[in-house]
Amino acid sequence: MKVAFFSTHDFDQQYFEAYNIHQNQYTYLECSINENTIELAKDHDVVCAFANDKINNRVIKKIADLNIKLIALRCAGFNNVDIEAANFYNVTIPEFKNETQII
Repeated sequence: MKVAFFSTHDFDQQYFEAYNIHQNQYTYLECSINENTIELAKDHDVVCAFANDKINNRVIKKIADLNIKLIALRCAGFNNVDIEAANFYNVTIPEFKNETQII
């Protein structure tokens, strides 16, 4: 699985690489996810956003247009995501039950 991480820092990369038990391919991007940067996730299966990333209807439409089916979140809650748009475009936003579930 190919995952594009947005709004990353060095500690993000260290953590996810250390626990990449499924041997996924990760792309780390310092920029936040938005309408102008989402193209950087082309050919990925998943986008992973941070707490300050705003994933609105326009961003989710572009995610769907790129055939990305899943948005993972590195934050608590879903207040930064347009859930209705995700449902409309059939993009999944999983709810992680505990911190041991790693992409």
